[in-house]
Amino acid sequence: MKRIREQAKKAIASSDIAPRPIPIGSRQAKREDNKQSVLYSEELNYLNANWHNWNPATEITSHRPIIGRFIVRIKRFFVDLVWNYLLKAYFERERLFHMNLVKYLNANARYIDSRNADLFWQLIQKIDHDVQSINERVDHLFDHAEARMQAIEEDFSKTIEDLDHVRFMVSNASSRTKKELLELEEYGHELESKISQLKLARGRSGGRGLSSSQTSVVSVSGEPIPDPFFVVGARAAGSESAVKEHLNDLVEYFSDTQGLVVDFGCERGEFLELLASRGIQAVGLSFSEELAELCKDKGLRVEQTENVKWLGEVEDRSLGGVFTKNATNILNPAQLGLFFELVAQKVQVGGRLVIEVGNPQPLVGFSKSLANIPHHRESYQADVLRMIVEAYGMRILDIAPRQSSKVKQRGGELELIKFDESLPPRWHNALKPINDNIKRLNEMLFTYKSYVLVAEIQE
Repeated sequence: MKRIREQAKKAIASSDIAPRPIPIGSRQAKREDNKQSVLYSEELNYLNANWHNWNPATEITSHRPIIGRFIVRIKRFFVDLVWNYLLKAYFERERLFHMNLVKYLNANARYIDSRNADLFWQLIQKIDHDVQSINERVDHLFDHAEARMQAIEEDFSKTIEDLDHVRFMVSNASSRTKKELLELEEYGHELESKISQLKLARGRSGGRGLSSSQTSVVSVSGEPIPDPFFVVGARAAGSESAVKEHLNDLVEYFSDTQGLVVDFGCERGEFLELLASRGIQAVGLSFSEELAELCKDKGLRVEQTENVKWLGEVEDRSLGGVFTKNATNILNPAQLGLFFELVAQKVQVGGRLVIEVGNPQPLVGFSKSLANIPHHRESYQADVLRMIVEAYGMRILDIAPRQSSKVKQRGGELELIKFDESLPPRWHNALKPINDNIKRLNEMLFTYKSYVLVAEIQE
């Protein structure tokens, strides 16, 4: 309110037109100017003008031409006798009564006008006082809110500085941890290399030579892949219990299968064990002699094969279904095309082809999966693989991400910046794009590492 008064004073001082004063005057002047007051009402004015003239003179006339003047004189005599002699005292008392009554009415009118004026100015003063109190209260609340907002902004700025410091410390700790993990991984690789060398040395001491079938099981782009690469890739996939838990839900796709189910690239035979536990007949095709021996030691039926040779030797429509895990990453395009052609030819009509494929979308998960499996070449996007499978006459039943393969990192996904809704809009506008970018970054880094494609064999 003070600020408004000061602005009004400055505006009046800077104006060329002199302000017109408000005519306050005295209350008596107000009453004289006010034609609506009780004292100057039309009825009271009439009483003040005519209270003493209540008996005006009456003209006495007569219509008789001769004796009319005598009749007029007689009438005037009687009128004068009544007013001035017989009823003079009565009329005098009546005149005094009218005079005192008019005086009393004038006094009451003056009191009423004065009282009304006093009440009016008291009401004006009360309104002005209340408005001034409200303005002072509003100014106080505004100052308090402004101070509170400034304190919140200062606290928020301090919190951001603390978070920046924590982020810097976490970043340093993360860098040290990554360095230690790299050193540990190098030690693990050296240990696996030593174990492989010991196995080769033991094989030579037993009098067995290295045949081409041992050193070259499957060819990718014409180059042989050594057997230890498949062994290392199977171990890098995780423990057998973890792999079984990951593949357990895929067994349902073969629950109503009548023929033999083929696990193409069975590795350590985890999926074969899951099929056997459900009473489903299955055979595994292994590209590694060592892994094939491991599966046979478990009592599983496993055939060691080169590429898709075994599939080409079975009868048409004799298989109940085919499952493969990451086979699309091992076979080259020519071998993969032959694989799909043989599946469409050898599997019964209505049988299932189930493929789990590495998802190339997550930057962290896919890059690590390629690093962990040395013989992997590339992966296919879901839409691309769907078109390839459909080109060989198979009908797609489902393409879905593997829930159990979501990328997990120490510390989890990047957290969004939390902020109070009471912050000013400019803070909302500044923080919302940052949170949107964090969501996009999480989708790139921490999505699913693999997806499953299910197809049905057609005529």
